[in-house]
Amino acid sequence: MLAGDVDSILPHLQPVKISCPIPGVTGQIGAYPLCTGSTPGEPRTGYLLGHLASEGSVLSAQQYGDFLRSWIAQADASRADEYGSGAVRLDALGCPEGPAQGHAGRRGFSILFSEIAQPPQLTRPTRLVLIFSVEYAPGTEAFRITDTSGGAKLILVAQAGAYGTFCPWQPPPK
Repeated sequence: MLAGDVDSILPHLQPVKISCPIPGVTGQIGAYPLCTGSTPGEPRTGYLLGHLASEGSVLSAQQYGDFLRSWIAQADASRADEYGSGAVRLDALGCPEGPAQGHAGRRGFSILFSEIAQPPQLTRPTRLVLIFSVEYAPGTEAFRITDTSGGAKLILVAQAGAYGTFCPWQPPPK
């Protein structure tokens, strides 16, 4: 993320298989945009993207890559706030303790990135957060990104312990 190399992240995503719902049925928003143009019951494979106060969505690999590229590109390094620079930054690593034990407690952790940006839906520049939930994938001897959550106020949720106990990240001295 810090290098902007989205293509190196994509192979580490844990895909989910879903059965596309009947279009227009309430409570099925999470299957989209992956299921756009599908037939009811059609199986598709995608990647989870959560949104603060929403069901989230499921994206294809291309859509997920486009989302990450867009997220990185909108960072405004010329701005700063109480958390630091507006550039994309690694803010913290989350350990699976407390409320998050069930979420990432299966030999996992969370990675919290942030930036300052002003996407079209916001009226002013805001600190945006992106959290990767990472879990050990049994049988593969690898860690996989199992869920991604993003939002403008997610930093407050993270600080409250919803994704584990976060340890502030300080880059090693040069």
